[in-house]
Amino acid sequence: MENRRNTRGTFQSWLIFCSLAVASLAQGQASGFQVENIPVAINVEGRPVRSALYLQFDKKSYQMTLEQFAAQRLDDRQRTFLQGVRAIRTRDYQGLKSIWQAPPDNPKASMGFDLKDPQILVDTYSKGYGNYEGLKILSQVELGSDSLFLWGAKATTTGTFWPDGAILRAEGRKVVFTPVTPASPVANLIVETLLASTIKPQEYAPAKDLKVKFRSVLSLAGKQNPGAHPVAFAFDGTAMNFSVFDTAEEPPSPVLEFYRSAYLAFKKRSFDDYVSKFTPESQPQVKTWTHNLSAANATEYFNVLVRARYVKFVLDADPIFLVFYSGDKTDKWTAAALHCEYVVRDPASKGYKLANFAFTSSLDDILGNPELFNQQAFRQTTAPAVAQPRGSM
Repeated sequence: MENRRNTRGTFQSWLIFCSLAVASLAQGQASGFQVENIPVAINVEGRPVRSALYLQFDKKSYQMTLEQFAAQRLDDRQRTFLQGVRAIRTRDYQGLKSIWQAPPDNPKASMGFDLKDPQILVDTYSKGYGNYEGLKILSQVELGSDSLFLWGAKATTTGTFWPDGAILRAEGRKVVFTPVTPASPVANLIVETLLASTIKPQEYAPAKDLKVKFRSVLSLAGKQNPGAHPVAFAFDGTAMNFSVFDTAEEPPSPVLEFYRSAYLAFKKRSFDDYVSKFTPESQPQVKTWTHNLSAANATEYFNVLVRARYVKFVLDADPIFLVFYSGDKTDKWTAAALHCEYVVRDPASKGYKLANFAFTSSLDDILGNPELFNQQAFRQTTAPAVAQPRGSM
């Protein structure tokens, strides 16, 4: 009974947290920002795929040249951003250094970059953008207590517009400039989605009247603290407790029927069949992994893998489905024991494949971090958070 009361208390705190965040999003309208719902570009084997998972945030659009942006009446963050971009374009290392803050150390990030010295950034941009043809300031997105400025120019190699971003935040009385890297996964996911939208803009138009079952506010400013401008994931999905290896239990969806077939093959050591369930990009790594499982000293490890697998939640980001599972049969699973696998649907054949066996991205960094993303909605004991239509408040 004590555990049950604690779980309920956690859920109540989560609901209060989400309610306060909704109010904060509405207040963003007064400062010239609009609530925007953008479909996330999810990386599947390194390629962006437009999904039915949405990011919701406060955004102000500029679509200006650097000169037009500079001619406005600017606040401290806008001025510092302008100083940073000017310094990058003119290779003014000292000017950039005066406002520089290196990206945070994040050993959990899917990819690491050494950008402690701003000279590295100046040199990298100089190679990538050349004379910064077509430089444009795109927009400003509020991320908790930070501001993400999105900008870009034509790439020297292709001539196509290549967007990037910079994070501006207050450090004491000073505003500092930080480039976007995977160490800041939410900002990086927005930049990756923006990049995908420049290639296929019609696919990434913001949703005007978004109705989904779940809305999870990210803790960008600390534990259960969304910051001044909340950012949220909005999505559909189903909480459950589906036993993958119990064939007496009917799979609740075609996705899980496929998922079960893959892991029953795995449990039977039909490794060739199991490998075939993956995308062609993942198959070589899966084949090597299953070959190593055939070794005599891997028996105990294999037995652990097939002992129990309970799907707790399927996040429907069609054509991508994120399957969250645990070895815990109960609804008292912990975030550390919750794992995620990708199932992708081929729009042409309507068939399914497992994906991203050896590939991780900023989305994984967010969903796998309980201090940033609250998996509370994935429990069967919680009711779906009602998501209000956004973007037209």
